[in-house]
Amino acid sequence: MRRSAPPHLKHARTVDEDGRGLFIIAGLAGSWGTRYCGNGKKVWAQQSMSPAP
Repeated sequence: MRRSAPPHLKHARTVDEDGRGLFIIAGLAGSWGTRYCGNGKKVWAQQSMSPAP
């Protein structure tokens, strides 16, 4: 099984049909990364939660 390159941030052009997801996640999340597993790779993200007022 060949592993593909890890995902990276890119600015999608208006004519692109993909490539925006990770850019959006990186803007909203405090941190993100990738993890390889037996059947592919997973992208994870963490977002801090503000305490309730």
